[in-house]
Amino acid sequence: MKKHFSLPLMMCPLMMCAAISLCSCGGKTPAPKENGMPKSEARGQQGTLKMAYVDVDSLMTQLDMCIEAKSRLEAKSQTYSNNVASKERAFQQAYADFAKKMQSSGYPSQAEYEAAQQRLQQMQTEGANLQEKYALELQKEQEAFNASLHDSLQNYIKMLNKDGQYSIILAKSGDNILYADPAYDITAEVVAGMNKRWKKSK
Repeated sequence: MKKHFSLPLMMCPLMMCAAISLCSCGGKTPAPKENGMPKSEARGQQGTLKMAYVDVDSLMTQLDMCIEAKSRLEAKSQTYSNNVASKERAFQQAYADFAKKMQSSGYPSQAEYEAAQQRLQQMQTEGANLQEKYALELQKEQEAFNASLHDSLQNYIKMLNKDGQYSIILAKSGDNILYADPAYDITAEVVAGMNKRWKKSK
């Protein structure tokens, strides 16, 4: 009957899809040139296609809204884990008392024995239900933040590219892009702009 409860600690709720492509995005840095013309024109059949990219992994660690959300979710996860651990300790103590009584005098009647068993089962069920409830709450909050972050990024990129400087900007995460010339990286600009807008919104 003895069972341990555990609430898995939630990781940072900031895992955005690595394959996000942000079309019609922009930056202020002129496109690098090769032989007097933009690389995008010199190296392919793209015509005047202008491209850039944002390092999503860097956004996760540099955007203030991400840092604050990570701190908030980790604190909540720790509180939930402590609550579940408290339930587990209460169950373990009750189980130890039950086992000790069974090894000594036992219960005076079948009804009292069954009542003690039922109490243990109820405590075990309550602990499992609490663990499931907390995990679901954390998951929902993580998903809600991810959606909010995605919307904020999309809206900022549209505003940044209101002059139509870039035709497309890609999201670089891990090794989903095998190689990207740092000259096309506008991550720092996006981080600075989004952080500034975030502070104004608070």
